[in-house]
Amino acid sequence: MQRLVQEISATVVRGPIGLSELQHLEKVVQVAALRLQQSVLCSKPLKPGRYLCYEDPTHGFVIMVLAWGPGDATPIHDHGVWGVEAVLRHSLRVTAFSESTTDPQPLSSVVLHAGDVMHNLPPARDVHKVEHASGDCALSLHIYGKAMTNNRSFMPGQGYKVCQLPCQDLCLDDICEPSAASD
Repeated sequence: MQRLVQEISATVVRGPIGLSELQHLEKVVQVAALRLQQSVLCSKPLKPGRYLCYEDPTHGFVIMVLAWGPGDATPIHDHGVWGVEAVLRHSLRVTAFSESTTDPQPLSSVVLHAGDVMHNLPPARDVHKVEHASGDCALSLHIYGKAMTNNRSFMPGQGYKVCQLPCQDLCLDDICEPSAASD
């Protein structure tokens, strides 16, 4: 986890996050995701929900794990900030939507499997819906440029509303670092 934080910090400190920085972070996250897939995290039973693993005190980015049960899905939403996401276990469907404030239309849909990584950079690829696609409990890793305590979610007939995003704390260092006895 420390290596991931250092790599993200080194990228963020160089200046604004654009497409090339996100492509670099996708590679960094892909390597971290491979380590996390082999950790206790992917065998630990997590209840569906959002788990905050790290919030950077200097640069403000966050690292989260989301656990998705069968049938779980987000509403159509956006983040308003850059992000990199990786599937750690099973698969998720991500559907991109048009920017319409009254009737967003699906533009494309992709199923991401364990090990797949993607990014979002507002306004491009930021309006989307994520849903559980397979397995018992899917897990995904999310890095965002700022704390995600709320987002804009589309409510049919009401348009976009700011919605609170509840989150629990989860210390990845406690469950992912191998003990000296297991080396």
